[in-house]
Amino acid sequence: LWVLLELIRSRGEMGFSWGAIGYGLSRHVNFIQTVPWIGLFGLGFVLVVINYVFSLSLGTRGRLQKAVPMVIGIVMVAALGLQGWFVASNYSPKENGESVTLAIVQPNVSLKVKWEPEFRDSTFSLIERLSRIAANVDPDMIIFPETSAPVYIHHEEGVMDRMVNLTEELAIPIYIGFLDARYDGPNGELNIYNSSGVFTPDNKLLKYDKSHLLPFGEALPLSWKFRFLLDINFGQANFHPGREAPPVKSSAGKFGSLICFESIFPELSRRYVREGADYLVNITNDGWFGSTPGPYQHAEMCILRSVETRRYLVRSANSGVSMVVDPLGRIVGELEMDKEGMLVEQIQRLREQTFYTRTGEWLVVITCLLFCVIGAVLGRLGDH
Repeated sequence: LWVLLELIRSRGEMGFSWGAIGYGLSRHVNFIQTVPWIGLFGLGFVLVVINYVFSLSLGTRGRLQKAVPMVIGIVMVAALGLQGWFVASNYSPKENGESVTLAIVQPNVSLKVKWEPEFRDSTFSLIERLSRIAANVDPDMIIFPETSAPVYIHHEEGVMDRMVNLTEELAIPIYIGFLDARYDGPNGELNIYNSSGVFTPDNKLLKYDKSHLLPFGEALPLSWKFRFLLDINFGQANFHPGREAPPVKSSAGKFGSLICFESIFPELSRRYVREGADYLVNITNDGWFGSTPGPYQHAEMCILRSVETRRYLVRSANSGVSMVVDPLGRIVGELEMDKEGMLVEQIQRLREQTFYTRTGEWLVVITCLLFCVIGAVLGRLGDH
């Protein structure tokens, strides 16, 4: 029941899987190598079962009754750890994918000034300066965080020209977050999007609009359908969800774009990989968390996306945590919080698909339902 409830609360417009129990093991590489088979929620199932076994020793008095579940629990923990250690020690991709070099930028722009019009030019100057620094190592692509360009990309004079000129000058594609506004509603209404895109040296813009919006933060649920809800003001951003999109096809390979908290939903990265993504890119702005555990929790949840899909994940965060995660969930590069910086990492473009990528949560759901039926039957027999 625990795991089924976690699954339910992660689905739909109100979905929010933050804090699912399986995320508690994100930093423990040897204990998360079952995830390519059973996913985040399967790992949660295993954790709940292990804790239940240990709990059996707490409500009994006899030494034997206490010892047996304790020993079984220890054996289960050891088996999980040893299995993971063996997998991690012997893992190598099924194919030696082509390598790409990515420059991941952490600009660390203060939210106090980011959206102020008088600071727009200085923000773009920072983007240009950091891009030129990154170009010195000749990466295949430069990556900036969510809304790094704090403008409506098609509607503010000079912005597009500035980005196009920069990519032409450097001859390197730049992936960056920005806002967009289009009159594409059912009756020509204006919709605002939390967007991103790759500016290419040949003057193209490969766009992705965030599709899973933060409920009550970025939009009121169902406001895209019932537009009168847009008149209700809780301080939300009133973004419009983008359409489900395939991986972005860039000269640096096909990648799945995850804007902000889209990275906590396994089904999004799973769909990208099924559609051919070579790696995953998470761009975010976690500065509004302040000095709380939020930015670290958000970063740690990304780790399981790499393990579930056996893909590299690169993460560019405005103020941190920016990092690169390998297919085993190991952090191969990381920047400190609240500091300007840049990571330059070479990653592989991989194409293998895990069991979880192909099948999703069906195995976990069937197992959970089976346990519920068994529990109900045993409870009924116990009553008699």
